[in-house]
Amino acid sequence: MASARSPADRRHAGATDRGLRPLQRLGLDAQTLKVALAAALAWSLGRVLPGNPRPYFAPLAAILVAQVTVAATVTRSVQRVLGVVAGVAVALVLVRFAGLSGWSIGAMVLAALLVGRSLHLGPQGTPQAAVSALLVTILGAHTAWAYAWARVVETALGAAVGVLVTALVIPPNYLPEGEAALQALDPQRHQVMAKAARQWAIHQFSVRRILPEVEQLYLEAVQKARSAS
Repeated sequence: MASARSPADRRHAGATDRGLRPLQRLGLDAQTLKVALAAALAWSLGRVLPGNPRPYFAPLAAILVAQVTVAATVTRSVQRVLGVVAGVAVALVLVRFAGLSGWSIGAMVLAALLVGRSLHLGPQGTPQAAVSALLVTILGAHTAWAYAWARVVETALGAAVGVLVTALVIPPNYLPEGEAALQALDPQRHQVMAKAARQWAIHQFSVRRILPEVEQLYLEAVQKARSAS
């Protein structure tokens, strides 16, 4: 079955694959190189920010948010940035009322975790809230506001760099794997969707032309599911 990708897209993908083969023999894939690039760019851009020659939270955020897919990277970025903001807010509020001790540290972490969970920040944001509160309390005790602001800005910068690198540098192409999986799952649905993709690619796509076939397949699937149950 012909792919919906244009010949130029296929040539570009083939050239990219050939360029990565020597590195893949060394155990380096595209994702590994993208993470390293994101960290380097985040550090370089972070040093442009005034007042902080060592923006170590920027490359750290870029490394931690970078995922194979753009959607997963965006999700992690949002969770991490919100987690940092939540943790910083908790630390700035509680640091005024509690000194630095084991009990105050425990109370700070507990409060940050509760805030992260109440805001549904997920597996990235909730621990990040606790870590941020802890770092602001301990490392930024004497300059809490300045340290907290720098941490938020650097994390946001690193997360943004991670998203951009994931989206723009050797973006992942799951079309071949998706076509193969759909073909194996249901050849008929695969043909309908491939037809829609081809029509879209040549600017002749019409929803009304393909909708009856899709609707019929959906009704058949529902009927099969009801019969099976």
